[in-house]
This record gives sequence, C-alpha cells and structure tokens, in this order.
Amino acid sequence: MTLAKQVISGTSVITLARVGSKLLYFVVVLVLTPLLGPEPYGVTALAATVISLGSTLALLGIDLSYTRFFLQEDITTRLSVERLCWRFSVAGSVSYAVLIGGGWYWLGHRWLPSYYQIVAIYSLFAIVLSVAETMATTRIRLAGHYHKVAVATISAAVASALITLGVAIFWRSDIWALFSGTLGASFITLVLLGIPDRTVFLKRSDLSSEKKRAIVSMGLAASIIYLLHWVVSSSDRWFLAEYSDTAVIGVYFMASNVALLGSIVNSSLTLTWFPEVSRIYSTRSSSTLVSLGRLWGRLVTGLSVVWVAVSAAGGDVLRLLAAPEFHPGAAYIPWLAGGMFFYGLGGLASTAFFLKNKMRYVAYFWLIGGALSLSINLLLVPHLGAHGAAIAQCASYGVVAVGILAASRRVLPMPVDWLRLTLSLVVALSAGIIMSFSWLENPLLSLLGKFPVGVLISTLLLLIIAPDWFERAFKKVRVGL
Repeated sequence: MTLAKQVISGTSVITLARVGSKLLYFVVVLVLTPLLGPEPYGVTALAATVISLGSTLALLGIDLSYTRFFLQEDITTRLSVERLCWRFSVAGSVSYAVLIGGGWYWLGHRWLPSYYQIVAIYSLFAIVLSVAETMATTRIRLAGHYHKVAVATISAAVASALITLGVAIFWRSDIWALFSGTLGASFITLVLLGIPDRTVFLKRSDLSSEKKRAIVSMGLAASIIYLLHWVVSSSDRWFLAEYSDTAVIGVYFMASNVALLGSIVNSSLTLTWFPEVSRIYSTRSSSTLVSLGRLWGRLVTGLSVVWVAVSAAGGDVLRLLAAPEFHPGAAYIPWLAGGMFFYGLGGLASTAFFLKNKMRYVAYFWLIGGALSLSINLLLVPHLGAHGAAIAQCASYGVVAVGILAASRRVLPMPVDWLRLTLSLVVALSAGIIMSFSWLENPLLSLLGKFPVGVLISTLLLLIIAPDWFERAFKKVRVGL
C-alpha cells in the first residue's frame, strides 16, 4: 500500500469513529445542557486543563519517542524500547496524579469552592487513565491496527454517553455526571486496546545509556512543545476564571467542543502520518521526498476544508443543540476552528524536524507562541471576555505554524506545489468567512442552505490541489460505464 493510501485509509477510519463519537456527544448535550446549565461545564473545563497538564508532565513526550525509535530498531531492541517507555509513563502518571490531586484538595477552593474535593478525587484517576490510554493508543498505532483505535473510540463514546445520561437522569444532575462519563470512556478504551504483558513493566530495558539518553532527550524536547501547547490551548480558561465566572467558561467550553470537530481530523491525521512517514523514511529512496511533499500539500488543503466546514456549520450546530444560555458561544467558533487549522498545519510542518531528530528547534516557536498567548489573553480577556480568548488562541497557533513552516524548509525541503496550495488556502479563507454567519434564523434551515455550497467549495479546493485524483476517478467512472 502506498504512503498516501496508508495515511488516508488510517486517517479516514479513525476520523469516522471520532465523528460518530462527537455525534453521540451532541446527543448528550441536547439532553444535559437544559439539566445542568453552563456552570458544571465550566468546572469540567478547569479540571480538564489541569489534568491535561498533569498528563503532559507525566509523559514528558515519551509517547513520541516510542513512535520514533520503535520502528527504527530490530525486534529485540524494540522490546527494550517498549519497556523503557511504558515503565517511564507509569512512574510519571502515578507521581503526578498524587501531586495534582493533592494540589486540588489543598488549593482548589480558591477557584472552585464548591467542587474542589470532587475534582481532587477525579484527577487521581483521570491522569493515570489518560497516560495509560495515550501509551496504549501509541502501541496499537505502531502495529498499524488503526481499526482497533476506531473500534475503541466509538465504543468508549457509547459507554460515556450511557454513563453520563444514566447518572444525570437517575442519580444526580451535577458535575458527577460529566466526570463519570469521562472516566468510563477512558477505562473502556484501555480495556479494548490492551496493554503489554507484565514482563514489560517488571523487567528493566537492556538499552545502552546512550540509547536511553537519546529516547528521553527527544521526549523532553517534545514535552516542552506539549507544555507550551497547553499554554496556548488551555491558559485562556484561567484568564476567564480570573475575570469572569464558571458560567462564562462553560459557554466557552461548549463552543470549543464544537470547534474541536476540526481537531478530529488533526488528531486522526497525526495518529497515522508520523508512524507512516517514519516507516517510509527509514527505507528512503530518491522519490521519497517527492511523495512526501505532494501528499503534505494535499493534507494541508484537507485541513482547510475542515476549517471551512466547522466555521460554516459550528454556530448553527450550537444554536440547534445547546440550551439558549450557550448560544453566545457561536461567535467564538470560527476563531477557535482557525486555531485548530493552524495547530494541524504546525504539526505537519514539524515533519522535517521529526524525521531529522531535531524536535528541540520546534520548541523555540512554541515558546514564542506561548508567550504571545499569555500576552494577548492578558490584553484582550479583561475587555472582550471569551471572544478575546478565542482570538488569542487563533493568533498564537498561527504564529507557531508559520514559524515552524518557514524553518522546516531549511531542515528538510520537500517539493510542495506552493502556488496551488496558496490558491486553495485563499479560496478556503474567503469561503469560511462568508459562511461563518447564520444565513437564516432557523439553524436547521441555515445548515441545509449552506450544505450544497460547502460541497461545491470542498470539491473546488480538492480539484485545485489534487487534479490527478479527479482525473483517475473520472477514468474509473468512464471505464465502469
């Protein structure tokens, strides 16, 4: 199977599963938002930011090292790499779970006076499960079993929906419903994906000190990137907590969840792109960079198609499904979706640094993005509230992506058709801006009116960047006729 087919096939399977999961989430939203209101979602958002930070610190990028080094070694050394990475992640997850759970218990009353003890207990389990889930997903990706990731994703979504609705309807309509569903989803994912046998955890790796240092060093460079990504993606919630209240954060959190439809493709693409480019680069030939560059440009255009779709439909979807208290969040969605596009672009642009084991240089651009995010949030949130936070996120991701993209050309220049790519991005930007507004008062009618236009724009974008795909498709149709 060619690189393009492997990446697109794996991405498609995982994306479909995650779209299904998100649809289930919206069904839950339809039922829960009138019952809970914005405040529990705001509490969940604050808790999630700290859990995300704890998971990042616990892993220290070892999952990326796992991906990079596992596929480059022989069978015996691969097992040693696996032992090192899993033992490292277990020690880190337990340590940070205790640290952050204790932090919420002793200090959380400052931000969440009514919920800090619940959040402390939740954090203990959530961090351990989150890290284990990340490592288990990485292990399955390395085996190329993307369908297992898809099955686990949709199964976890079903379990989460049933648990959340069951708790909210039959037990208590508060933060416990959201927390129970999240923990249940992580547990189901871990059960379905599985973990290595106990010898991986009990036996030390036989790697040399030099090899261990290389694995950990790459992980540390990646962890700096992850931490700075946390600053860009999550610090805005804490600025909102300082200048507003948990209800405002809840509205912003709901808008972010709709905008994160774009991240479904980003994350699905990442799950397949990096293992596959690592695999093909290890057996590189004269045509390798040409294939990578051509597919790279098409994937970027694919991300722009997703941005157009989310910007066009996001506000109407929010108005259609969520309670009226959440509707102001529609104005934030195009900015947040723009941030997701730039995040995906930055990830693809870092391919050169990943293949050359120079991820530490990517961290410099994330340092700039993190500082910019804090500065813009400090400047805009006190005056514009959640709208300012959304603008800050989009701008920060944009600066990071453009910086990484410019620098990657010097590290490993891939032949990309920049003229076609630029034209497709200009078309996408124009279409996304026009379609981001509601066309009709009724959100469902507005969505139906935008749908054929969106299909036309998407087809045009793909025709610009990949005319050969359309030519092959038409030939197959003619042969079939």
